[in-house]
Amino acid sequence: MNKQNIRRLQRGQALPEYALTFVLVALVSIITLVLLGFAVQRLYALVGGVSGASRNASLNGKYITIDQADCYVVGPNNPHYATYDNGNPPPWWNTGLTAIYVNGTTNVPLSELQASTNLGFATDITTRNSAIGTFVYNPIIIDARPDGTLCPNAVVIQATNFNLTALRPMNKVVDN
Repeated sequence: MNKQNIRRLQRGQALPEYALTFVLVALVSIITLVLLGFAVQRLYALVGGVSGASRNASLNGKYITIDQADCYVVGPNNPHYATYDNGNPPPWWNTGLTAIYVNGTTNVPLSELQASTNLGFATDITTRNSAIGTFVYNPIIIDARPDGTLCPNAVVIQATNFNLTALRPMNKVVDN
Protein backbone atom coordinates (compact mmCIF):
# COMPACT_ATOMS: atom_id res chain seq x y z
CA MET A 1 0.00 0.00 0.00
CA ASN A 2 1.30 3.40 -0.84
CA LYS A 3 1.02 6.58 1.25
CA GLN A 4 -1.86 7.99 -0.81
CA ASN A 5 -4.12 5.00 -0.09
CA ILE A 6 -3.33 5.12 3.63
CA ARG A 7 -4.25 8.84 3.83
CA ARG A 8 -7.58 8.22 2.09
CA LEU A 9 -8.46 5.54 4.68
CA GLN A 10 -7.63 7.86 7.58
CA ARG A 11 -9.52 10.97 6.42
CA GLY A 12 -12.43 10.77 8.87
CA GLN A 13 -15.74 9.18 9.57
CA ALA A 14 -17.73 7.80 6.72
CA LEU A 15 -21.47 8.19 6.25
CA PRO A 16 -22.37 4.86 7.95
CA GLU A 17 -20.51 5.93 11.10
CA TYR A 18 -22.41 9.24 11.20
CA ALA A 19 -25.71 7.39 10.72
CA LEU A 20 -24.90 4.96 13.52
CA THR A 21 -24.02 7.84 15.86
CA PHE A 22 -27.26 9.63 14.97
CA VAL A 23 -29.34 6.50 15.61
CA LEU A 24 -27.70 5.90 18.98
CA VAL A 25 -28.26 9.51 20.11
CA ALA A 26 -31.91 9.33 18.99
CA LEU A 27 -32.42 6.03 20.81
CA VAL A 28 -30.92 7.35 24.05
CA SER A 29 -33.06 10.51 23.77
CA ILE A 30 -36.28 8.53 23.29
CA ILE A 31 -35.52 6.20 26.19
CA THR A 32 -34.72 9.19 28.44
CA LEU A 33 -37.97 10.96 27.52
CA VAL A 34 -40.01 7.82 28.19
CA LEU A 35 -38.38 7.32 31.58
CA LEU A 36 -38.64 10.99 32.58
CA GLY A 37 -41.90 11.78 30.76
CA PHE A 38 -44.10 12.00 33.87
CA ALA A 39 -41.66 14.33 35.64
CA VAL A 40 -41.15 16.49 32.54
CA GLN A 41 -44.92 16.73 32.05
CA ARG A 42 -45.30 17.85 35.69
CA LEU A 43 -42.53 20.42 35.28
CA TYR A 44 -44.09 21.96 32.16
CA ALA A 45 -47.51 22.01 33.84
CA LEU A 46 -46.10 23.79 36.90
CA VAL A 47 -44.45 26.39 34.68
CA GLY A 48 -47.79 26.88 32.92
CA GLY A 49 -49.67 27.16 36.22
CA VAL A 50 -47.19 29.65 37.66
CA SER A 51 -47.63 31.66 34.43
CA GLY A 52 -51.39 31.78 35.03
CA ALA A 53 -52.55 28.95 32.77
CA SER A 54 -55.41 26.70 33.87
CA ARG A 55 -56.34 23.41 32.24
CA ASN A 56 -58.52 20.44 33.05
CA ALA A 57 -57.64 17.08 31.53
CA SER A 58 -59.58 14.41 29.67
CA LEU A 59 -58.48 11.47 27.54
CA ASN A 60 -60.24 8.26 26.48
CA GLY A 61 -63.17 8.81 28.86
CA LYS A 62 -60.97 9.59 31.90
CA TYR A 63 -60.91 13.13 33.30
CA ILE A 64 -59.52 15.39 36.04
CA THR A 65 -61.15 18.75 36.77
CA ILE A 66 -59.75 21.19 39.35
CA ASP A 67 -62.63 23.30 40.70
CA GLN A 68 -60.78 25.23 43.40
CA ALA A 69 -57.11 25.84 44.26
CA ASP A 70 -56.52 28.11 47.27
CA CYS A 71 -53.77 28.71 49.79
CA TYR A 72 -55.27 29.88 53.08
CA VAL A 73 -53.33 32.12 55.42
CA VAL A 74 -55.34 32.17 58.65
CA GLY A 75 -54.40 34.48 61.50
CA PRO A 76 -54.34 33.39 65.15
CA ASN A 77 -57.59 33.44 67.17
CA ASN A 78 -59.64 33.93 64.02
CA PRO A 79 -63.34 34.09 65.04
CA HIS A 80 -64.41 32.24 61.87
CA TYR A 81 -62.77 29.07 63.20
CA ALA A 82 -63.64 29.38 66.91
CA THR A 83 -66.32 26.66 66.61
CA TYR A 84 -64.61 24.63 63.95
CA ASP A 85 -64.78 21.10 65.42
CA ASN A 86 -68.05 20.40 67.30
CA GLY A 87 -67.92 23.78 68.96
CA ASN A 88 -64.19 23.58 69.71
CA PRO A 89 -61.45 25.55 67.97
CA PRO A 90 -58.92 23.57 65.91
CA PRO A 91 -55.47 22.80 67.38
CA TRP A 92 -53.83 25.62 65.39
CA TRP A 93 -56.39 28.26 66.46
CA ASN A 94 -54.02 30.10 68.84
CA THR A 95 -51.14 30.27 66.36
CA GLY A 96 -52.78 30.42 62.92
CA LEU A 97 -51.78 28.37 59.90
CA THR A 98 -50.95 28.29 56.22
CA ALA A 99 -52.66 25.49 54.27
CA ILE A 100 -53.56 24.43 50.74
CA TYR A 101 -57.08 23.48 49.72
CA VAL A 102 -57.61 22.00 46.26
CA ASN A 103 -60.77 20.17 45.18
CA GLY A 104 -62.23 18.83 41.99
CA THR A 105 -63.79 15.88 40.23
CA THR A 106 -62.35 12.82 38.54
CA ASN A 107 -63.18 9.29 37.48
CA VAL A 108 -59.59 8.15 37.95
CA PRO A 109 -58.97 6.05 41.10
CA LEU A 110 -57.57 8.29 43.85
CA SER A 111 -54.68 5.88 44.42
CA GLU A 112 -53.44 6.81 40.93
CA LEU A 113 -53.51 10.60 41.47
CA GLN A 114 -50.55 12.73 42.46
CA ALA A 115 -50.66 16.36 43.50
CA SER A 116 -47.71 18.67 42.87
CA THR A 117 -46.99 22.30 43.60
CA ASN A 118 -43.94 24.36 42.76
CA LEU A 119 -42.86 23.65 46.37
CA GLY A 120 -43.04 19.85 46.16
CA PHE A 121 -45.42 16.94 45.60
CA ALA A 122 -47.47 14.43 47.56
CA THR A 123 -50.05 11.69 47.12
CA ASP A 124 -52.37 12.40 50.07
CA ILE A 125 -55.45 12.99 47.94
CA THR A 126 -58.76 11.98 49.54
CA THR A 127 -62.46 12.06 48.67
CA ARG A 128 -64.58 15.10 49.48
CA ASN A 129 -67.43 14.27 51.86
CA SER A 130 -67.20 10.60 50.79
CA ALA A 131 -68.61 11.57 47.40
CA ILE A 132 -67.62 9.29 44.55
CA GLY A 133 -65.86 11.15 41.77
CA THR A 134 -64.53 13.99 43.92
CA PHE A 135 -61.10 14.64 45.38
CA VAL A 136 -59.49 16.94 47.94
CA TYR A 137 -55.83 17.81 48.40
CA ASN A 138 -55.54 19.65 51.74
CA PRO A 139 -52.07 19.67 53.31
CA ILE A 140 -51.16 22.08 56.09
CA ILE A 141 -47.95 23.81 55.10
CA ILE A 142 -47.21 25.21 58.52
CA ASP A 143 -49.43 25.23 61.59
CA ALA A 144 -47.24 27.42 63.78
CA ARG A 145 -47.92 30.76 62.09
CA PRO A 146 -49.65 32.29 59.10
CA ASP A 147 -47.07 32.94 56.37
CA GLY A 148 -48.25 33.88 52.88
CA THR A 149 -44.74 33.62 51.47
CA LEU A 150 -45.02 29.82 51.85
CA CYS A 151 -48.01 29.61 49.51
CA PRO A 152 -47.29 27.81 46.24
CA ASN A 153 -48.06 29.53 42.95
CA ALA A 154 -49.61 26.58 41.13
CA VAL A 155 -50.99 23.08 41.60
CA VAL A 156 -50.87 20.10 39.22
CA ILE A 157 -52.96 16.94 39.60
CA GLN A 158 -51.69 14.00 37.53
CA ALA A 159 -52.99 10.49 36.89
CA THR A 160 -50.01 8.18 36.91
CA ASN A 161 -51.47 5.52 34.61
CA PHE A 162 -53.67 7.57 32.26
CA ASN A 163 -51.38 10.34 30.97
CA LEU A 164 -53.65 13.07 32.36
CA THR A 165 -52.40 16.36 33.79
CA ALA A 166 -54.65 19.13 35.13
CA LEU A 167 -53.18 22.43 36.32
CA ARG A 168 -54.35 25.60 37.98
CA PRO A 169 -52.76 28.71 39.49
CA MET A 170 -53.12 28.97 43.26
CA ASN A 171 -55.19 31.77 44.81
CA LYS A 172 -53.93 33.22 48.08
CA VAL A 173 -56.72 33.77 50.63
CA VAL A 174 -55.71 35.83 53.67
CA ASP A 175 -58.16 35.46 56.55
CA ASN A 176 -57.01 37.38 59.60
